[in-house]
Amino acid sequence: MTVSLLAQPMNLLRNKYCLLSVIFLLTIFIVKPAVNHVLAVLPADANSDGKVDGLDYVIWLNNYNQTVAQGAIKGDFDNSGLVDGLDYVIWLNNYDIAGLSPTPHTTNPPTPTVSSPGTPFRPFISLNISSSEIAFNVNGAGSNIDSIAFWEAPDPAKSLMFVTSKSTNLVEVWNYPFKQSADQLPPIQNNSCMNSSGTNGVIVDQEDDLLFVTTRYGNRVCVFGLPGLNLVRTVTTGASGSWDEPNLALLKLGDGQKNLYISYNSKVYIHNALTGAAISQFTPQKGLETMFGDNFYREIYIPDEAGMSGIYRYDSSGTFKGSFGGSSVFNADEEGIWVYSCPSSGTGDNGDGLIIVSDQLSPVTDFEVFNRKTKEHLGKININGVSNTDGISISQQSSPLYPKGLLAVLNNDSSVTGVGWDTIFQKLGMACPN
Repeated sequence: MTVSLLAQPMNLLRNKYCLLSVIFLLTIFIVKPAVNHVLAVLPADANSDGKVDGLDYVIWLNNYNQTVAQGAIKGDFDNSGLVDGLDYVIWLNNYDIAGLSPTPHTTNPPTPTVSSPGTPFRPFISLNISSSEIAFNVNGAGSNIDSIAFWEAPDPAKSLMFVTSKSTNLVEVWNYPFKQSADQLPPIQNNSCMNSSGTNGVIVDQEDDLLFVTTRYGNRVCVFGLPGLNLVRTVTTGASGSWDEPNLALLKLGDGQKNLYISYNSKVYIHNALTGAAISQFTPQKGLETMFGDNFYREIYIPDEAGMSGIYRYDSSGTFKGSFGGSSVFNADEEGIWVYSCPSSGTGDNGDGLIIVSDQLSPVTDFEVFNRKTKEHLGKININGVSNTDGISISQQSSPLYPKGLLAVLNNDSSVTGVGWDTIFQKLGMACPN
């Protein structure tokens, strides 16, 4: 049994008219356990016929993403009140098993799994975050906001969140826990670097306590010290013309040097992050705005913003290394991208984790989730009331309110919505090993 084969039915689940193909593939590729067929209650036997099969799958599919009160008979196999991907996993792990008596004389079956080798993450189809599970939704001083970044202070209570504003010449500054208007601090504004056209990209160098901000319709990057927010330098790129949405990424190289990547519609400029000196530039294969630097793999991930053809991988110098995702995954502009690395503490990195990309849909954004190690598409996350998302950011700093860190996303250019990763992992039923 291979992950690539099992991934096929997971993708097909997006279209319930592909039911027969899904059941056919599962029948071929799921390991069938040897058992003695003595009837007893099974956790995914929706129709109570003593076996878990395609008929039970049909019941799950017909009730998928619905709130129900009848439990297993409606496909809610974990009795959570919502028919979702966790119920599918229960069905999958019991597929083609007949009811077993509690008496001996059974053969312990191999446990079917859709996990990729050496990774804790498996396909989950879809996950819904309800309003009650949202940690915060804040609307600050900015207008037409675009990107988010966190600075993780040694004391979590002093950590900061930054939000850029395309229509006003400022950067919002929020203090932990980012939950209410009282947590908003005075914005960054009125300095010699930021012009009157607004701000767009933002990234934090956590090791060197630096904040980088791009000016909209300009070729400058403003660099501020943290936590004081004093302007320490202005980096001028080789870009020319009217670039309305320049964005940023950082990448640490093997020799300890850090590269700063600045995107301008069709080109990426590379500078030394600490000195600002220009290094080189490259033209990605597809359209771009947002980027993410993966320090473990030493690659830059660039979503094809308007083309929806996937996420493109480049080495530190801009050489194309491949792509993942694609038109079968994305249905709108590919916007914000971030990585949740394992272990969850964020203090180390073993190369495992998740890649999150905003699929800019309305009325509800799809946050597409990929296995960081294998680049396999695992499913999507929807957050109630969140739509038309541009930037996203992740903090993995453990704090009393967010023990596994925080996912922050833009909501329709006006507010920032946060969800604790403890909530997400609990609902997924999987997480980074501690």
